[in-house]
Amino acid sequence: MADDRARHEVNHAQVERGRHAREYFVRTSPVAPAVRRIARTMEFVALVAACHPFVASAGRTVPENVARVRATLD
Repeated sequence: MADDRARHEVNHAQVERGRHAREYFVRTSPVAPAVRRIARTMEFVALVAACHPFVASAGRTVPENVARVRATLD
């Protein structure tokens, strides 16, 4: 159990160190605004990539269903 606790504490310390380093960078670096813009762009691209399969699937399904409705009405 002590080994798990030590591992957890080391992991927590590493995460905290990374968080502090990021906060310091955001506060002091002159390129931080550019990095934020790039990060936002990457998030937007990831969102579009996540939505693409849904839109592609809907684009294939809707015409099939329209054809079924037309066939039923005929």
